[in-house]
Amino acid sequence: MEKYNILHIARQFQPNSDTSVVESDVTYSTDWGVCMQKEIENYCANFYTMDYVDLYLEKGKSGFENYVTDFVIEKKIDYVLFSPLSPDPTVDPIFLEKLHSLTTLIMLFTDSEYYFEKIHRYYAQLSDLVMHVGNFNTLSWY
Repeated sequence: MEKYNILHIARQFQPNSDTSVVESDVTYSTDWGVCMQKEIENYCANFYTMDYVDLYLEKGKSGFENYVTDFVIEKKIDYVLFSPLSPDPTVDPIFLEKLHSLTTLIMLFTDSEYYFEKIHRYYAQLSDLVMHVGNFNTLSWY
């Protein structure tokens, strides 16, 4: 099986004792993003994560976009998984289009029953694949 370089861009929340379940010798987070990350890491050559909110606040819009673009090129990223906070339109669609031209872009959405019309429908058009976690009925929108 071929191993890929994957970048997950999301708001990174640190799991605390309230969001983890201990089962025998293994700790599982109940946060779907952390669970997904742990599974994907098993099949990657390299798995990187970026907190897009912290980077955006630290570097500003153009600094953030340049940093991510340079990182994707330098690390030869095969897939970018972008998990925006549901109500957050911070990331410029023009930047996502540029990112899409460099690599395979996968959008991971939650709460589309609330944010599809306002945000998700636009971000979804810029990606190769949309993965949806949430209300099953909203899948028909994509």
